Amino acid sequence: MKVSEFTAEAIGDDNLNLFESRFLMRFHIKGTLSTSRHSVFQTSNPYRPKIVEAQLTARVVDGGFDPDYKAIADVLIVPIVRDVKDSTYKGETVSFDVTLERVFATMNWGSNTFNIKCGDKTASVTVLHPK
Repeated sequence: MKVSEFTAEAIGDDNLNLFESRFLMRFHIKGTLSTSRHSVFQTSNPYRPKIVEAQLTARVVDGGFDPDYKAIADVLIVPIVRDVKDSTYKGETVSFDVTLERVFATMNWGSNTFNIKCGDKTASVTVLHPK
């Protein structure tokens, strides 16, 4: 799998307030998939690679209760690829274009930075959570 484009954006972060800390994060991933050259499926039974889901993990790497202290989180997106039987597939590279959405919560008042990684691409989103 090769990721050629990756973007991330916060949706609805303008609704954050004293009683609302959740917002939607949208991720857009473009790239290509190919079957391994050493795959046993490539010659006898053609299988087309396909992204079927994605694993998303997040961890707070810096933060605190001091309002002047910046909250920072690392987010990792790992697309899960599965081979799907397809008799027309001849081993060519397959393009993909995936949009994912996930609800996140801010970690503290003020600036909240999310550093997101997918493949060898990174994006950073900063959300301001006012009181």
